[in-house]
Amino acid sequence: MDLGTFVISGLTVTAGTGLSVNVALGIASIGGRVTVAAPFVLAGLADNTTNHLFVLNTGMGQSNTTGTPPANSTKLGTADTAGGVVTAVHQGLTSGRQQFQQPQSLVHGGVAAGITSAGHPRSVNLADWAAAAAEGIEVYGVLPPGAVSGMGAASVVTKTGNYTLLYSDDYVLANATGGVITMTLPTAVGHSGQVFEVKRINTNANIVHIQTTSAQTIDGAAPPYDLSSPMAAAQVVADGSAWWLV
Repeated sequence: MDLGTFVISGLTVTAGTGLSVNVALGIASIGGRVTVAAPFVLAGLADNTTNHLFVLNTGMGQSNTTGTPPANSTKLGTADTAGGVVTAVHQGLTSGRQQFQQPQSLVHGGVAAGITSAGHPRSVNLADWAAAAAEGIEVYGVLPPGAVSGMGAASVVTKTGNYTLLYSDDYVLANATGGVITMTLPTAVGHSGQVFEVKRINTNANIVHIQTTSAQTIDGAAPPYDLSSPMAAAQVVADGSAWWLV
């Protein structure tokens, strides 16, 4: 089975002096295993354009502006030039580097899977992950408990008068000390899985009503649902059309 030419490891490209790039040592498959044992400089890039960068099976570098691979080569990436210098270097999948590049930056399971390395980083900042969907990179699976930190605390609001809950609310503490009050749930339509908890925190006789929008039911019954006892609480979840006690 011929997998074609591809970078196995290393051969990363960085901007060099003037119209040149620096290529790190590494290994490629070009009709066989090719080892580039020492870094080299690929000079003479064309100015004010995009240069396509290749490594040959001789271990030497070559560039062109057409993107046509030279014989017996594999692509390392591209370099943009302007004003006599390299302004940007690209070596992701979208620049032409083959999909068979060794996945050195994949997260295999952290320290528990082995010594921390490029393949086992201690953390991943998804805000800095610039992989495009077209590059065919998938993220899947269920995170184990405690794997996610810094997600922020739950929202807790305290109300002493009538209030319509916001979808950003998690817990509502309803204080009816001054008189009976109503907490109104927003519509369940289009919000399946939305969860709220309303807790009555007054100890006098005043009831807290839980009302709905558009007469949507709570546990199959018409609203309101009343918190009649001191410190009573109700947690509800939307199914997309109504609310259910959980």
